[in-house]
This record gives sequence, structure tokens and C-alpha cells, in this order.
Amino acid sequence: MNYTKYINGLWQEFRQAINAAYKANAGKSGEASWNTNALRDYATEGWHDDLSKLLKAETANERQHRNGMPQTVRPAISSETASKLLLMRNAADGADRTEMVPASHFLVYRKTAIEAEVIGWIAREHLTAAWRAAVRTMDYAELVARRVA
Repeated sequence: MNYTKYINGLWQEFRQAINAAYKANAGKSGEASWNTNALRDYATEGWHDDLSKLLKAETANERQHRNGMPQTVRPAISSETASKLLLMRNAADGADRTEMVPASHFLVYRKTAIEAEVIGWIAREHLTAAWRAAVRTMDYAELVARRVA
């Protein structure tokens, strides 16, 4: 299986779900309005591409995590691909929550993880059960432990 291609496909579905959630809330008031404003910079037609910024930050975290690995062998997936998987797992967890993640989690956990979880919670109606299951079938630890010479 080409894990990178598969994870990239799931990432595109994630982006599409964010776009759909952004469009679905446009013009609404109340909480939906807040959610639209929150997703505006993560949607592809938004003002910025904060999802790419989030991915870059998580990729930097992943590179730092891999820093102690021997240079002669490398994991089966790149730092960026692993980061996509981690962020999507967080988003899937957020989508399954019954309430928004507590703000105090930003003080305890890695910012990128909680940010992705909040995105998942806001876009939960557009992150399908099939997508969530597919993301959860990919085992980060196994893919990083699987070495390519």
C-alpha cells in the first residue's frame, strides 16, 4: 500500500469537509456565525491558509521528534505525511466530542493537536463516519516504526 498517497487522499477529504462546513455556516447567526469566522482562515477560499500553517507547525514538531533517529534509516512515511495523519486523528477525535474541547487543553497539550481537534469539532457534520474510521485505521506508531532502508 502507498501510505503517502492514501493519507494525502484523506487530507483532501479533510480540506473538503472544512470547506463544506465553512460554506454551510455562511450567513448564519449565533454559534454558526462564530464557527464560520473560526473556519474562514482554514477553508481554501478563506483569507489565509491556516491549515497549511498548522501542518507546517506539526511537521516541525514531527521533525524534532525524529531528530534522534539514525540517519541511515528513515520511517516509511515522511514527517509531513505523519503530521497530516496526526492532525487528522485529532480532528476525528474532535468530531466525536459532544462538546467543544476545553480551553484549558491549550495549556496542557500541544497547540497543533488541540487546534486540529477544535477544527474537527466545528466541521463534525461534514467529517463522515467513513473518513473518521479510515483515519483511525492508520497507526502512526506502526508507520513510523516501519523502516525503509
